[in-house]
Amino acid sequence: MAVALGAIGFGIEHYTATAVTGTAATMVAATVPFLFTDLLSMRQFGVAVATAVLLDALVVRPVVLPAAIELLGRLAWWPTRPPVPTATDSSAEPPSRPAAPSRVKPIPVQP
Repeated sequence: MAVALGAIGFGIEHYTATAVTGTAATMVAATVPFLFTDLLSMRQFGVAVATAVLLDALVVRPVVLPAAIELLGRLAWWPTRPPVPTATDSSAEPPSRPAAPSRVKPIPVQP
């Protein structure tokens, strides 16, 4: 499991940290104009969205998500396992007829 934890840290550090930070900065910048409007509800919306984005970028993705993956262990990686075909699985059966041949003729190229 130490290998998985190292892989999580490597992935966050080298692949997702820059993208998450850049996206968060862009989202916060997009909600800043809401803070300067005369409508109270729009100001509240701007504060709520900016707070949620910053919380997601600074707490959830770098701290909570790796901790959850560590706690779940092998269960965290269940989507990456290929499905095991069963006898009743219709997707395991071969198609009932072969695909139709292509009727498209190539267009001749004139020099």
